[in-house]
Amino acid sequence: WSMEEIPYSYLQTDPEDLVGPAVTFEYLHLPPDNSHFGSKMIVASLPAYGASDTVESLIFYSKDARNFPGCDGEERNWYYYWKQESGPVPNLAGILFDPTSPYSAYYDRWADEIYIADGGAGIFLGKEVPPDFDFRKHSGIDRAATCSVHERRHQENANKWRPGHPGGEWYQRWGEHWIFDPDCSYPPDCVQNPGDTDGDGLPDYFELELNAKYGIDLQIDNPDTYDIAFYFYNDDYRWNGDEELIALLVAEGSTGIVELDWSHGRYSKQWEGQY
Repeated sequence: WSMEEIPYSYLQTDPEDLVGPAVTFEYLHLPPDNSHFGSKMIVASLPAYGASDTVESLIFYSKDARNFPGCDGEERNWYYYWKQESGPVPNLAGILFDPTSPYSAYYDRWADEIYIADGGAGIFLGKEVPPDFDFRKHSGIDRAATCSVHERRHQENANKWRPGHPGGEWYQRWGEHWIFDPDCSYPPDCVQNPGDTDGDGLPDYFELELNAKYGIDLQIDNPDTYDIAFYFYNDDYRWNGDEELIALLVAEGSTGIVELDWSHGRYSKQWEGQY
């Protein structure tokens, strides 16, 4: 008997000489790269008769365990492998893991950091915002991909108001903005910005551009035109529902790469066949 090698993993067999009617292969230690999983060939041969047979096996890792190489914190295996260049959600690279967050993912505008949590590898059951939007159901790598695109859009918008940021074009035009005032509980009441009438973080001209691009009708004097706060059961959106809506629209339809998902667990695409 023989089995194709898994790099950086230690092979144990029973029996050790790989001779007999059956053999058990056991690999110890997960390899460092997502590309090391997947298809491996097992060969059974009868040298005396010049005969052999080959079968393909598929190698997976436990999605929610914490035993990836160098693991010394709360990160999960899926977070370690999915964000690699060879992984199914490379857009996760640079996004941090928060083991305690009740949210699937979030953007911390004060630290300018994006975080993803266990929910970011779970499921989103979809959400309807009558009469214009019906956001799709998605799970696993597609959930992580959607979260990463969504939060990066929040980051992009926030950085346009950030002093000294290379992409700070809105700050350069209008100066300081509520998004950098930690004492402001309801932004539209705190700052009257000449470029952003409703204080939702989207300049008036930009909202009009988005209307043309997406065929929508954002109102420059209403921070939550489509009542996202009501439909998403989150009162925070009453002051930036329009900005949240755009992040939802930009991320809608984002997917991971099914062929590179070698996780074994709930919502694992290849393991469960959820294409």
